[in-house]
Amino acid sequence: MAKLKLFDVGNAGGKAEKRYIEQKYNLLAQQQGTQVTCFQLNGPTASQLAARQVLPADLPIFNGNPEDCPIFISMYENSCRIAGFSNAENMLRLQKSLKGKAYELVRDKLLLPILVPDVINTLKTFFGRPEQTLDRLIDKIRKINVHKDKLESIVDFAMAVRNACATMEACNLTSHLNNPMLLQELIDKLPTQQKLNWAMHPRNESIPVIKSFSDWLYKIAEAAATVMPGQSTKANNVNTHSQAHQQPQEGPNNRENGWRQNCKPNLQCVMCASTDHQVALCQSFKRLSVDNRQRIINEAKVCYRCLKSHRKCFSNRDCGIDNCNSKHHPLLHKGTGRTEVVTAHHKDNVVEGQFFRFVPIKLYGANVTFNTFAFLDEGSSVTLIDESILDKLKISSTPEPICLQWTGEETRNEEDSVKTHLQISIAGTDKKLWLYNVHSVKKLGLPKQTINVEELSKQYAYLRGLPLKSYQNSTPPILICSNNWNLAIPRKIREGRQNEPIASKCTLGWCIQGSINSSKHVTMHHCECNWSKIDKAIKESFTMEPIVSRELQYKNDKRAKGILEDTCKKINGRYEVGLLWKDDTVILPESYTAALKRLECLRAKIKRMPELFDKIQSQIDNIVEKGYAFELRPVEVCDREERVWYLPIFIALNPNKPNKIRLVWDAAAKSHGKSLNDFMLTGSDYLDPLTSVLMAFRVGRIAVCTDIAEMFHQINIQESDMHV
Repeated sequence: MAKLKLFDVGNAGGKAEKRYIEQKYNLLAQQQGTQVTCFQLNGPTASQLAARQVLPADLPIFNGNPEDCPIFISMYENSCRIAGFSNAENMLRLQKSLKGKAYELVRDKLLLPILVPDVINTLKTFFGRPEQTLDRLIDKIRKINVHKDKLESIVDFAMAVRNACATMEACNLTSHLNNPMLLQELIDKLPTQQKLNWAMHPRNESIPVIKSFSDWLYKIAEAAATVMPGQSTKANNVNTHSQAHQQPQEGPNNRENGWRQNCKPNLQCVMCASTDHQVALCQSFKRLSVDNRQRIINEAKVCYRCLKSHRKCFSNRDCGIDNCNSKHHPLLHKGTGRTEVVTAHHKDNVVEGQFFRFVPIKLYGANVTFNTFAFLDEGSSVTLIDESILDKLKISSTPEPICLQWTGEETRNEEDSVKTHLQISIAGTDKKLWLYNVHSVKKLGLPKQTINVEELSKQYAYLRGLPLKSYQNSTPPILICSNNWNLAIPRKIREGRQNEPIASKCTLGWCIQGSINSSKHVTMHHCECNWSKIDKAIKESFTMEPIVSRELQYKNDKRAKGILEDTCKKINGRYEVGLLWKDDTVILPESYTAALKRLECLRAKIKRMPELFDKIQSQIDNIVEKGYAFELRPVEVCDREERVWYLPIFIALNPNKPNKIRLVWDAAAKSHGKSLNDFMLTGSDYLDPLTSVLMAFRVGRIAVCTDIAEMFHQINIQESDMHV
C-alpha cells in the first residue's frame, strides 16, 4: 500500500508539471497571436517510422532565395506528411536549415514548437509568392539570346519558357497564361523563320496562348535535340596545392611569328576594337583564360588557326605547345589530350610518386626535446603545429582562435588554437633557431612519406653525396609556412631532367621534392579511410533519438567560465575566485591619482553633510569586522605588485530610504582613458530571463522570494588579484 501511495504522488507530480508546461506554451502562443493547438500526444505510425529510415531527416539549406522556396516548402510538407514529424522535430530541422534573410525573418518564432506553422506561413508570404518566382523566370528568359544558327540557344529558350509556363499552371496564374504582351515579348526573341512558323501554327481557343506557345516551342526543341552534335569533354583535373595548368609561355622562338606571316592582317582587333594591333598581339586578350578567348573568337567568327577574318586560311602550322599537333592558334591551347590522373591517396612507393619537402628537425620545450619532421610549404600563410605535440613540449602560449581557408572557399575554425614561439634545430645539431607566431590545430593531418636514399642515388646520379637520410612512413606534425620562410627558402638546388626529383638545401638542411615519373600522377593529400567511423555516422543519421541540446558560448564567455572553474575554491566555508581577465599578460595603467581626486570630492561632500561620516564609517567597520576586507600595513602598501588598481568609493542615496546609504566601489572610473571594467570579461548571463519570471507568476499560484544579505561580499578574491 505504501508503494502505491508513492507511485500516486509521483504520477501527480508529473501531471502537474505537464499542466504547467501546457499553460506556459498556451500563454506564449497567445502573446504571439497564433492559434492555440493541442500537444501531439500520439507518436508516428509504423509506416511513418519506416519512412524515416529512407527519407533524409534534414531539410535543404534555405537562405531566402525565392527560386529555392518552392522546393524547400515542398520537401518540408512532403516529409511531414510521409514521415510524421512533430512540431518539436520540425522546429529543430528549421533551426538547422534556415540561413541568412530567412533565418533573420523568423528567428524570434523558432523558440517554441507550437509556432512552427506560423514560421512556414511567414516564409511562404515573404519568399514563396508566385509573382516573385515568375518574375525571376521571366528575367532569365529575357537574358537568353536565340541565334538562328545555334540549336543550343533554341533548346535553352524552349526549356526556360516551359519552366515559366509550368510555374504559372502550378500557381493558378491564369491571367499570365493569356498575357498578350508577354507572348509578344517571347515571339520577338525568335528568328524570322520561326516567327512565320508560329504565325501559321493552328490555335486552340480553349488552351491559353502561353501554354500553346510553350508546347509548340518544346516540340521544336525536341527536334533540334535529335540533330545537335554531341559535346566532347576533356578531363581538366586541378591539383589543389599548386596551379595545374599554366598559361603557355612565349619563348625566344615565339611561335606566333609564323602565324602572322602566313595570313593577311586584320584591320581591327576583335577584343578591344583597336586598329593599332591584331588580336594575337592584344595584351587584354592574352590576360583572359583560354575558355574566354575561345568564346570571343567564336562570337567574332574569326579563324581558329590564325585569329584573322578571311574566307580561307592557308596556314598549315601545328599548335606546338607541349607537342600539340592540333591546327589551332597557340593562344587557344588548353593542354594535352591525355587525362591527368589525380588521386587523394598518398603513395609510399620509393620509386614512383610525389615527394614533398620534409626535413628532419628537433623541437625544444620545457626540459623536453622531440625529434620529428617538418613540412615546408610556401603556399600557406601561417605556421601550424599539431596540438598533441605542443602539449608534450609544455610551452607557454596565448589563446588566439584562427580560421583556416582551403580551396573552394572551404573554411575550418580552430576555436581552441593558441599562439606561441618555438625553438628548433637541424637534426643532429644543437644550433637553435626560432619559429615565430606558431598556431596550434587539433589535427594537422599531413601526408605520410617514405624516402629510400640508396635507391634514389642509384637511379639519379646527381643526388649522390648529399647528406640525406632514409625514412619510412613519417608524418610531420608541424607545417612551416611563409611567415617563417627565412628558414625554408631554398639556397642550393640540384636537379636533373624534367619529371625527376629535385634536391634543395635551406637553413634546416637538404630535402627531396618533386615528381619522379612522367605519367603526371599527382598526389593531392594523404587519406586514411576509416570505414567504421563512416558506418557509424550513417547509422546515427537515421537514428530516432532526439537531438541532444548543446550550450552555445562565445569565446569570451568560454574563457570566463574556464577561469571560474579553475580558480573557484571553498576555503574556510567561503568561496574564493579569480578575476575574469581578458588577457593574462595585461599591464594596468597608474590609477592612484584619479582615486585620490575622487576621495577629495567625497571628503568635501562629508564636510557639507557631516552626518554621512558616521554612516560611512559604520559600514566600513562592518566590512572589516566580518572579514570581507582588511587594512593594509605600511609594509604591504610599499610592496611592488604586478597589477595594482585603486578603486574610488562613492555613496548612493535612495529617496525612499533616507536613513540608509550604500557604498559603491566604482570599477567604471577611468584613469588614463581606461577603467578596470575595460580589462575584465562580462561572463555569461546565468540569470533567468525576465519573461520566464513573469510567466511563472502568471502560471503558478504561490511565489516565493528570498534574498542573500551582503551576497557579493561573501565571495573572496584570490590573493594574486587582491591588489586590484
